[in-house]
Amino acid sequence: MGIREKRRRANLAAQFFLLIVALVGLLVGGFLVFVYLSGATERRLGPGAEDLNPAERAVLMGYLTARADDLDQSAGSDNAPVLFSVAPGTSAEAVADELAGLGLVMDAQLLTYYLRYQGLDGQVEAGDFILRQTMTIAQVAEALTDATAREAWLRVTEGWRREQIAAALEAQGIFADVADDFALLSGPNSPRAPSYSFLAGVPAAASLEGYLFPDTYLLHPDATASEIIDKMLANFQARLPANYEAQAAIELEAIADPGEQAAYPFEVGEGPIDPRPALFALLHDRESGCGAAVISARFHNGVARMVRATCEAIRQREGLDSVALSGGVWQNMTLLSKTVAWLESADFSVYVHRQVPTNDGGLALGQAVVAHHMLK
Repeated sequence: MGIREKRRRANLAAQFFLLIVALVGLLVGGFLVFVYLSGATERRLGPGAEDLNPAERAVLMGYLTARADDLDQSAGSDNAPVLFSVAPGTSAEAVADELAGLGLVMDAQLLTYYLRYQGLDGQVEAGDFILRQTMTIAQVAEALTDATAREAWLRVTEGWRREQIAAALEAQGIFADVADDFALLSGPNSPRAPSYSFLAGVPAAASLEGYLFPDTYLLHPDATASEIIDKMLANFQARLPANYEAQAAIELEAIADPGEQAAYPFEVGEGPIDPRPALFALLHDRESGCGAAVISARFHNGVARMVRATCEAIRQREGLDSVALSGGVWQNMTLLSKTVAWLESADFSVYVHRQVPTNDGGLALGQAVVAHHMLK
């Protein structure tokens, strides 16, 4: 064998040796990187489910490590609640596909692998859940496997009084324990949050009637009465402009002095009711420096007595002794309570709204009933 051949073979051997060393180094380096990243994944996500075999654990850890940033990303920016239902027997993979189709998760496979790694794929519960686009993969997974985290709906109809809202809370079952506290904390002499400027002029003796905004609310099962009231007041502040419909009427009711007994006189006779005596007396009080709380109370007292005088005149003429108080004006609880008291003291049977709103909501329902019968 010539010298040249020996050198060629020696070079090939050296190159082969270097290749083996490089491959071993690459494998060792890759292994160290995998161990490091796997450790980071384990520190972040936990050790994973106990029933994962080594190969499955390695694949899932590698995938979740590569998608680590995506685990903290939400599917969108819309925080509106979405009611999502899981039918009994639905697999975790099918749930993930449906969530991706609704835009509630960014990647169905990522959610599926996350559930499998955490051992949650067999714990997805059947039922209804409240989800949002702004939730991360981990938050969606937790919501689907934790029934106690579900939120509950509370629908407050326009025109409802405090007592009706409290009754609706009690009917929900999970809020039964806070219903009495709600009625108490939204009533007279209750603590007022200083963050709501519109409550600054409301006397302590007045309730929060008129400020508990009618809407559909999502409440956590552990919500307290104070938290529920705060959510309604915040909704009132957010939804209404600086000057809103019925603002003057709401504020006039709120400042009425509950201890004032005098009343402005309305003239009730055979013809239309004449408000001029009441207006003259009100203007005289205003020019005399009488306080707004007293003027408000005298106005409410005067309207309540005017209603009683009108009903007495009708009873004398028609023989009727039952009175139904209906219409948006009876959302004013100060006027309603005073009028009911005056009518009952005159032996009238008084009917007020309890289940149907007294304002436009009740009117719309009545129109629908009439239309239904007309179309039969």
